Amino acid sequence: MNLHNLDEFLRLSAVISYQLNAGDTGLENVAIIVSGPHRLSDEQQAVLLSTLRYLREAYGPARRNLGPLSVLHPIRAAALLSRAQQPFSFLDLLTELLHDKFEDIRQDGIPFERWQTLEDSFHQILKQMNHQDEWFLMERLRILTRECAGETYSQHIGALVARSRKTPELIAVKLADRLDNTLDMRVAVRDPLDDIDFFEGLFRLLFVKGHSGWQQQTRHSSHVAIDGAQRLRQLYKNVVLLSVMRKHRAVLAPPDLELFQAIAEASANEAKRIVHHIFAYHLTGADKQREIISRILFPSAASGSIPELPRDPEVMLVQLFTPMLDEQDRDVRRKHLQALYLNKKMMIRAAFGLLTVCLNFLNDTSYFIEHV
Repeated sequence: MNLHNLDEFLRLSAVISYQLNAGDTGLENVAIIVSGPHRLSDEQQAVLLSTLRYLREAYGPARRNLGPLSVLHPIRAAALLSRAQQPFSFLDLLTELLHDKFEDIRQDGIPFERWQTLEDSFHQILKQMNHQDEWFLMERLRILTRECAGETYSQHIGALVARSRKTPELIAVKLADRLDNTLDMRVAVRDPLDDIDFFEGLFRLLFVKGHSGWQQQTRHSSHVAIDGAQRLRQLYKNVVLLSVMRKHRAVLAPPDLELFQAIAEASANEAKRIVHHIFAYHLTGADKQREIISRILFPSAASGSIPELPRDPEVMLVQLFTPMLDEQDRDVRRKHLQALYLNKKMMIRAAFGLLTVCLNFLNDTSYFIEHV
């Protein structure tokens, strides 16, 4: 599986969703999908099935922002992790499946009897494990959970990476989590990038006379669960994660590196989709698009000096998105995102900045943003 490919991710998601609706037989198939190319022992298979049953019951009918079942997220993330891992670690797989346990599965709003049943099921999973693996699993889940409500995202990631010096397996788990969140922002039938070469389109827009600019490919839907501003915020979270990892870890293990690169690729592609969508449906017309791109890529051209690429897209991204990540008040954060969504030119600039940063991650193994 190409880990950053949106079409393959949507197929994986559809297959898991289909099997989750097929009772215990489907759940056994989900176990096969999650473990991927790796063979499990009978004991591991039993623990995996118990964990999947627990997750299906605990999440119930709850749904993600886009509409699919919430339980898909930990299962898909585990499937992505297993496809990257070599050698395979069953404990890492369990950690991925349960990484949101203390944040998502809480007693708040759940009748006491049902909560007690869920907790009994979780402890039955632990009883199936040896004491050492049980201890490591619980320790990992606590580290992956934000310590307090006032902890910023950057602080959480910094603490996680610091702890990973002693527990390096956490890096792959967190990367798989972010990769799933990155790909889980669209429900399109097909990837819009399948029909265009983004950089060729950019070149034609800037330098080919008579070029008509980016055009609509499908009808524009007014019902969007995750808009472009929210997507940009998620991409910046990836930039923070990758920067902190690069800053504090000079060498990544092979599974970590594959997931790291997949996040950078997926984020770069999503930035391209955002640019394409805004130009095709909001800022239409070749002349307008050409002017916006020229001002971003060649800011000194208007003064008559030699055109040059922007030097510090990182500075703009930090100034724009850090308040949105660190703001604890959801209403204030929502207002920040609404203001960004209404400013389509700023969204274009942010998308190009994120695209530049992600390509730098892929091109330069020492690259990171210092002040995140």
